[in-house]
Amino acid sequence: MRKTSLILVLALILTLVAVPVWAAPNASAIDRENPVQNGTQSMTMLQDGTSYIADAGGSTLYISCQTYAYYSVPEIGLEINVQRWNGSSWVTIQTIPFYNTYSNYIGKNITVPAMSGYSYRLVTKHYCENGANYEYLYTTTNGITVY
Repeated sequence: MRKTSLILVLALILTLVAVPVWAAPNASAIDRENPVQNGTQSMTMLQDGTSYIADAGGSTLYISCQTYAYYSVPEIGLEINVQRWNGSSWVTIQTIPFYNTYSNYIGKNITVPAMSGYSYRLVTKHYCENGANYEYLYTTTNGITVY
């Protein structure tokens, strides 16, 4: 009887300790998952790209992205991929494309809805196109948690 009671108590303790807790991961864990590296090739049209994400409150994300070219090109653009951490990987939940023609710059400031308690990041493709010439790079923001 004593042995059975001890086993039941140990089983109960292990059950309570082993219960998974779902919480937003810390920034270092979510930033290590699926890193996207910028290209290292020499660019002649595409100068730079930037991306920024913030919690705007009210379950809303504030997003600001820019693409810069060295000179005016027939097409300059960005494709904003909003990603949410699902507990084990980043999943793209929305892709938002923008482009300009005959310009050396495009910049967009937008808001998108988000769910409280989840972490979000941006993976943005910045590109320039001039006839057969196409250059691009990716920027990836750190993950943020919406409260």
